[in-house]
Order: sequence, then structure tokens, then C-alpha cells
Amino acid sequence: MLLRRISLWATLVAAGTGLGAAPAQAATTYTGQVSMGMTAATGYGYVDPQGETTDYWFSYGTTTDYGQSTKVGTLAGSAPATLVAAQMTKLQAGTTYHYRLLALPLTSSHQPDWAHGSAGQDETFTTTRGNLNLVSSRLAVKRGSAAVALRCASTLDCMANVRLQTKARAGRSVKTVSCAARRVTVSPAARSTFHLRVSSACLSLLRAAAGHRISGTATATVPTRQSWTDQTVTLVG
Repeated sequence: MLLRRISLWATLVAAGTGLGAAPAQAATTYTGQVSMGMTAATGYGYVDPQGETTDYWFSYGTTTDYGQSTKVGTLAGSAPATLVAAQMTKLQAGTTYHYRLLALPLTSSHQPDWAHGSAGQDETFTTTRGNLNLVSSRLAVKRGSAAVALRCASTLDCMANVRLQTKARAGRSVKTVSCAARRVTVSPAARSTFHLRVSSACLSLLRAAAGHRISGTATATVPTRQSWTDQTVTLVG
């Protein structure tokens, strides 16, 4: 019953009704920033209990109907305006969420003081898409193709334009040589190996190199909020 009343109270707050006049003891809230990952985020904000023991929590969801809430925290009535935080869980990767901080004072008999509650402003954040990682920095070149193993650490498909390049001396200068490029898609939480066709210029450098190996760099262009770290690789043929 209490949770149902809290839900109703929060709905009235969203509609701009349901709160009484704001006397000195009314709690005040300010929705702050959020630090987010792929499936969880931590919300921050300020709560000023103004003399009453006050419960607080974040509501969050993909719309301003919210639908999910963090665990409830409590501040003593004697506390000053305080920076609070709570974790929002069970999020979807690459998704935009609405969130806000709510505060509900308690009476001396520890009953909800509905008239003096407060809701912070609505804010949004977007979760990350996860990471695409190179499994090994040693890339075997056979029959003119480099085997590149990638791992997708995400609940979504990982997509990228992967490029391999190396450096070669041309007279007194050093130039960048493109070795291979390919657009790839790796399924969520999976590992896949792709065979990238190596350019003739890069194959010539590989054949001429001691031990038939050259160093290079693996780079990638990935979607917004998906991460990739450029890495030094060794092409071995």
C-alpha cells in the first residue's frame, strides 16, 4: 500500500500537483549528474531535509512515466543539504533514460509527510554501447589475408570499420601504408575472426622484413558510445 501511495504521489508530482504549500520544513531536491555504464548508472543530486527525517530515491525509465526506482536512502532531519547517490540497474545498452530525484519527509511517528515532499527536475542520460576489443595483437597473414579476432563486450551488436596500417621509410621520410580495412559486426558477448585482405604494398613490406613480420596499428571507427582502443599489432607471414 505504501509503495502504491508513493507511486501515486510521484505521478501527481509529475503533473505539477499533489504537493502542499512549501513551508520551511518541506524537503527540497536537486537532480544532479549521472555516471553511466552499459547496464547500470549512478545518479547524483542534493537533498535538503530542512528539519524532518527524509527518505529519497531516484525514479528512472525510458519515458517520463519512469517505472523503475532505486533503493531508498534516508537523511536525518538535522542533516544539511547533502549530496546523495543511488545506483540505477537493469538498464539496456545504448538507450536514453529519464531520471529524477524524489524526497519524502517523515513525520515524528515515521509516517510519510506527503504534503511536504519534493521532486527534482527531469534529466536524461544515455548508456554506453559497450566495448569492441582485439583478442590478440599477433595477426597471422596467410594467402594474402590477415586473421583478426575480435570480442564484443556488449548486450548489443558491436560494429566497426577496422583498419590495419604500418609505417614505411620512403627516402628520408616515413609514410603510412594502409594494410587492410573491413567493416565488421560481432554479435553480443561473442568472439569472431575476420579475414582482412592485405594490400600488395603491405605484403611487399612483410616479405622483405626480417622474420617476415612487421609492426602496425589496428584502428577502428565505431558508433557513438561504443568504445575501441587503438592497439599496436604484429603482422606475421
